[in-house]
Amino acid sequence: MKIGELVKNYIPHILNYCTSIDFRELERLCHKGYSKDTFDINYPFCVKIDDDIINEESNRFWKPSFRVNQLEYRVCSQWIISNKTKFLEYLLRIKIIDKNKYEELDQQVVYLPVNKLDRNVSGISASFLGQNKLETEAIEMSGYYKKFYYLERSIRILIEEVMHESFGDNWWQRIDSRVKRNVGNNLEYELDTSHTKRSERRIDYTTFGDLRKIINTHWDVFNVKFKRNLTSVNEVLIDLNRLRVPIAHCSPFVKKEVRRLEIRLDDWNDLLIQQEKKDETPVREIKEKRIVDKVSESKDSFVVVLGKKYYEDGFFNVRVRYSDQFGDDLSQIKIQLGDNPNNYTIGKINRTANSNATPRIFAGRLYKNWVQSYFNRGDIFRVDVIEKDFIKLSQVKNE
Repeated sequence: MKIGELVKNYIPHILNYCTSIDFRELERLCHKGYSKDTFDINYPFCVKIDDDIINEESNRFWKPSFRVNQLEYRVCSQWIISNKTKFLEYLLRIKIIDKNKYEELDQQVVYLPVNKLDRNVSGISASFLGQNKLETEAIEMSGYYKKFYYLERSIRILIEEVMHESFGDNWWQRIDSRVKRNVGNNLEYELDTSHTKRSERRIDYTTFGDLRKIINTHWDVFNVKFKRNLTSVNEVLIDLNRLRVPIAHCSPFVKKEVRRLEIRLDDWNDLLIQQEKKDETPVREIKEKRIVDKVSESKDSFVVVLGKKYYEDGFFNVRVRYSDQFGDDLSQIKIQLGDNPNNYTIGKINRTANSNATPRIFAGRLYKNWVQSYFNRGDIFRVDVIEKDFIKLSQVKNE
């Protein structure tokens, strides 16, 4: 069903609501501002047939009129798929539909290309329709891009963590030579351009196919992360790689492929073994709570407990309470180490490593050296948020 068909189907219901429950709603629907706020359309939802706008822009309203209390009205025809959610929310709000019907209509109403023979029926130019079509496609495809972005980034993080845990800091030396060659070519190509370097991490220069090769080559260390065998993992990854093509090359999905993507994303999540909290986690949380209770914190200052990972691996997480004070995913952050303003490093903010999108600060080797020089495992340090891209770390004095 097209969005216009949906609106036409519910015009009688809306007008009946206006005449039987809230007559002033009809007046509101005749106002451009109210219609913009309610439906995100650029014209009044409906107008009287003798309204000036009918003389000026009659092609923006459907020709059939509706009689309400001896007056005739025409309804706006300028609807695109991005208006669907607000229109359905309106029907739900005035109780024309219930939640079950909302969900049913949400699935039924999709973008359908305009037939070339119909281009001049409404008097709208072909270029205008082309712009609407592209806008609609972009809105729809952005949702699939977001899902695939999270998927690919999460696989990179999984690979990096497993390889580092299994082979240490030099884990990249264990990577298959074909993958390293491909990454080298991508790096070389980027250096030949004037574009900003995308990352300091070589894993970020891998393709989706490279990620699958790494898992295949080192299945002996990755198998503990999956519920099923390598054949099942490959089947899902190969299909996801095919589904990635239209997203990467800015082509619209056909309906069947949308369903396939949703199924394969579910398959991937089902393959992964969800990490259980280790026995020591509650102890760490209790210890951190006791420390937080003893050490004063503020809206832009908090403490971090140096557990095993934070102490050895060069990163730490930010709690939900302070999440909004940090920058976006992959943005850089200046980290001052101690009171000397000249002693600092540049780290990266990662918002995909944690399931709740709170920042993980990858602070690097200088940070790790500083931590291991001045602290023991189980100690704490203070984080003062100076700016979204600037924090200061310092030892906690007795308080």
